[in-house]
Amino acid sequence: MVKLGQKLGVDYRWEGDTLHFQRPGVDGRIALAPGQVHVAAKLGLLFSALKGTVESELLRVLRERLP
Repeated sequence: MVKLGQKLGVDYRWEGDTLHFQRPGVDGRIALAPGQVHVAAKLGLLFSALKGTVESELLRVLRERLP
């Protein structure tokens, strides 16, 4: 996780089962629950133009990695 955070320039912290992350243009969280993953993010102006691409890529990665 440290390498990914450094590579993407993301600050993050865990609070229980929730990962909070932030970088310029993005502020969000990933909450883990038994059998569930909840992702929420506020996108700044630049990233909001890529919202569909971000959602599609996130869903693709989750489908590949979660049973």
